[in-house]
Amino acid sequence: MAPPDATATQARWRRARAGVWDDPRRFSWLRCLIVVATYTLLCSDVLRSGVGLRSLDQFPTLQPNLYLAFGPWGYPVNTVWANSTDDDTAAEWAYKFDSTSIAWRACTQHWNLTSWPSCLLYNGTCPSPTIPAVTLLRMMDDLITHAASADGSLLSRARDAPSMFVLRARYKIQDRVHDHVFPQWFLWSGMTTVQATYYAPNQIAASKASRPFDPCAWVDSQPQYCFGPWPSFPHDISGALMPASSYISTDIARRLQTWQEQFPTSIIDLLILSQSSDPDASRDSASYTSTTIFDVSTIIRVRTCDSGGCRTLVMDDHRYEGGEYSTDVIEWLPVASSLRWSAQVYFLVRLVGAYVGCFIARRQEDTYVDANVLKVGVAALRTMMQLPCQSVVWGSPIPVVFYALAHTIDAPMVYRVLYEKFSTMEGGEVAFNMWQAGWLCAIQMRNIWLLGLAAQVIVWFQTSKSWSSGRGVAQFPLFTGLRR
Repeated sequence: MAPPDATATQARWRRARAGVWDDPRRFSWLRCLIVVATYTLLCSDVLRSGVGLRSLDQFPTLQPNLYLAFGPWGYPVNTVWANSTDDDTAAEWAYKFDSTSIAWRACTQHWNLTSWPSCLLYNGTCPSPTIPAVTLLRMMDDLITHAASADGSLLSRARDAPSMFVLRARYKIQDRVHDHVFPQWFLWSGMTTVQATYYAPNQIAASKASRPFDPCAWVDSQPQYCFGPWPSFPHDISGALMPASSYISTDIARRLQTWQEQFPTSIIDLLILSQSSDPDASRDSASYTSTTIFDVSTIIRVRTCDSGGCRTLVMDDHRYEGGEYSTDVIEWLPVASSLRWSAQVYFLVRLVGAYVGCFIARRQEDTYVDANVLKVGVAALRTMMQLPCQSVVWGSPIPVVFYALAHTIDAPMVYRVLYEKFSTMEGGEVAFNMWQAGWLCAIQMRNIWLLGLAAQVIVWFQTSKSWSSGRGVAQFPLFTGLRR
């Protein structure tokens, strides 16, 4: 018996299935809308979200690959007088929740100062969001007194130099919803270097007599800001910048002079608490990105002394803070943009190829053999709207790998830029813009390519050995139907 003619068999199958794709019961306008939306988003990915970070102009450049993240700011916090009444209070935020309070709480906990309410050290909840001024005066007075008389083995005491105490502290940041819901997964902790530098009244008085006071004048006992690569501060209305060491030292000298003029016969001493966090470097990307925060707190104490002892008149709390980004993500732009453009072009070619395949297939049907191009084109488009769009999007691992690689290159810095878009630190509010919101959402959705890559890996492992389409793939519904 002669084998059946393959061409005749194919022709018979085509006639049997003729009209299946034109059956109105198979067509769904809802599916058509979903397919059109999917292909539109797919083909406009680069246009909507861009190819990568072209510049970081929104962050002032300090050095090559070093940018100012926020600040720098210098601002007064509290001035507490000894004659304060019980009705005078101060917000607990500055001494418990604010990032500049880390140095305060680290020294307090290390020295075990009993004047500080335990709730400020996160041992329970404070009964009120405010601190009585009398309590705050005692807290600050106790802190500067202990710094002046702390164990000499823990302090750098060069001859005639300020006392300096240095310690390492670990802190945790918990300010997002996921930090509270899943703290074991998302709660972030970091290390910081805390330094307490105490300037005795005789050191301040000697500077007053000879030259303006400069906390950086003692080489062996300098606060961190004197030698650290910290950002410059604006020092006048024109916006000109002054190095941090000069700005902070000049501002401290100015404020000391103000208190000296107001209390010419009183004794004044100074405690500088400074901290600089370890770089929060990304470990899951090809590019390098890290964040460093710094702050300086100055406590000026004015006292009057006699044979019976000393009495504190006023305590002044003034702080400076800022942050830096260190990243080489701009140097990776050619690689990231090449990967995203290649993936985008690949998807376009794949989409066009799918339509051309539908056109050729419909052209072979008896109904459309002699039809004009427009009629066949409409039939091919109708057929394409009925194809599972996920097979076009996720069917090939090549664009998924390209998009995922590009995302791993610039994701850490991109997310830091997005974070700044929602930050209210500068103006206290966020201006909502619909176009910008769409752009932010498009970038936030880039992590879908990592999920797609994971799915590709799962499929590859499950279909690599002794697999048939009838068995399907675990966790992938309808996979058998797509592979038949």
